[in-house]
Amino acid sequence: MHLFNDENDKEFAVFFILISSIVIVYPIYLLEYLLSGTRILPYVSPFIEEIVKSVVLFYFIRKTLPDMKYSLIYGLAMGGGYGFVENLLYSVELIPSPYFFSIMALRFIYPILIHMNSSIVFSGMAQKKFALTGLMMAILIHLIYNIIVLL
Repeated sequence: MHLFNDENDKEFAVFFILISSIVIVYPIYLLEYLLSGTRILPYVSPFIEEIVKSVVLFYFIRKTLPDMKYSLIYGLAMGGGYGFVENLLYSVELIPSPYFFSIMALRFIYPILIHMNSSIVFSGMAQKKFALTGLMMAILIHLIYNIIVLL
């Protein structure tokens, strides 16, 4: 049985995905905070974040059977919502910095685009029945970004 049957229901699913993206940030952020003193965090976080985001997206794709347009919109909602809230959480840590506005301007461009891109790639691949390949591509996109930022 499919949870959603018509166009309005799929649009409502986008809302639930956006809310889900906001909710899943907090436990992931806490886990990453615990790992923040280690050098492995930039290499581990893509796996943690992309797997969790992909599980939620996969659930909605399986329940709604969207066309490609809605699959990509689902990925956009997940990645955009997740990236936006993650940046808000990071901004609290940066408030005392004299470079706060410069750092946040960059954080609200590149990391959000990376989260949106990786979630869209996963959604598109999952919609075409290549979810595992999509997950690996999403992790790779995120991991390459983290490595480039570290250089």
